[in-house]
Formats: sequence, structure tokens, C-alpha cells
Amino acid sequence: MSKLLPNKNIVKRILLIGVVSIFGGFLYYSSLTNLQKSTAKMKLLHGLNLIDNSWEINAYPNKIVLTSPTLLIDGIYKSMQGPHDSNTFRKNNS
Repeated sequence: MSKLLPNKNIVKRILLIGVVSIFGGFLYYSSLTNLQKSTAKMKLLHGLNLIDNSWEINAYPNKIVLTSPTLLIDGIYKSMQGPHDSNTFRKNNS
């Protein structure tokens, strides 16, 4: 029965390598710029098929309907922040 169980040292080493790899990944991710983080998140989410990553094209006799992939809006651009930045410029009434 003991031959079926893996060696404890091997299990400990695998767990240690896994924890160190995850920690290293977090350190690397935190050193990226916002644009690089956004690109990494999109690739991960599309790669895992957690969000739709394909164009849907439907052709009809009178029209063509295109549905874009799901885009993650994460606030890396000023134009995506919405009403928060809508009052940045104001007209001077004087």
C-alpha cells in the first residue's frame, strides 16, 4: 500500500515550486504597466474562454450583422472613465 503513495519529499518540492512560481508571477505582474496588465488580462480571459473572443458574422439578403468579441473595459484610457471625466473642461462664463 505504501508504494501507491507518492514520496513526501516529492510532494513538498512540487508544492514549494508551485507556491514560488505563483508568488513570482504576482511580482512580475505587479511590475507591468497598466497597458501591459490589460493585455495580459485579456489574453488570459480569452485563452480560458471566460469571455467571448470571436467575431460573429451573420449575412442576410439585405444586411450583414457583425458582433464583436467581448471587450473588457478596465479604465486604462481616460475616454473609458465615463461621467467622472465629463466635467474636466468647463466654459468660463465671465
